[in-house]
Amino acid sequence: MQPEEKQTLLSEAGVLAGITASAYLIAFLYERSYLGYYAIPPAMVRIGPDLILLVVAALLGWAWLIPWIVQPLTVRWPDHPSLRNKATRVCGVTLVALWPVQYYGWGWWWIGSFPIIVFLFVTEILWPVIAYRKRGSLKQRLIAGEEESTLGFRIPDSFATLHRSIWLIAIASFLAYTSGRGVAYSQTEYLVVEAEPSVVVLRVYSDSVLCARFDPQTNVLDSTIQIRVIGQAPALIFKHATTGRLKQPVEKVTSKQPKPR
Repeated sequence: MQPEEKQTLLSEAGVLAGITASAYLIAFLYERSYLGYYAIPPAMVRIGPDLILLVVAALLGWAWLIPWIVQPLTVRWPDHPSLRNKATRVCGVTLVALWPVQYYGWGWWWIGSFPIIVFLFVTEILWPVIAYRKRGSLKQRLIAGEEESTLGFRIPDSFATLHRSIWLIAIASFLAYTSGRGVAYSQTEYLVVEAEPSVVVLRVYSDSVLCARFDPQTNVLDSTIQIRVIGQAPALIFKHATTGRLKQPVEKVTSKQPKPR
């Protein structure tokens, strides 16, 4: 095998390993956020291939949809191609930062989106204005920030690729985390145990079911998580129920293994 071929194989293997690790990380953040709303400990989070495919497919769908939403807004303005690229990028990241609005409305969630908005403003607006202050007008400074380098030399492609990859992973992680908690926050339909309608199913795994008792009057979850094993007698029978949005337990949740019957 030639050295060039060996280097190519190592590079492709590294890319594949990086994509796999990123997919696991993003899926874990989604599941951790979803179960974290119910105060379930991180040690009880399980990641399977089906969850990874579902989360990654949803994020890829958004990555395909965002340009279709943003590009029509920047067709006529700004007129300069470099500024148009910047405007598209800024609008796309802003939509990502505003993603939790559909779950929580306008409120405390700004704490999570604030770092993204600040970083976007600093890197896309403030830095070009300061670094290219000798260029003249604001428009000329922003154009110079897109077309020139303040470092005085060409940035290697590998570094630029790494920078874009880290930025994309950070955005995907933000979307996964906010989506997981948002789904749990807005969910109103659950499976409940037929014999105990006040016991709601929070997550079903291959060999166990995570359940919690809730108060039907206030919709407040109990502070204890029940782990019911699939396949043990008596058989578990569930039914679909519209419970309304469940509220987080007041006390800290502790996992408790029910005794076999």
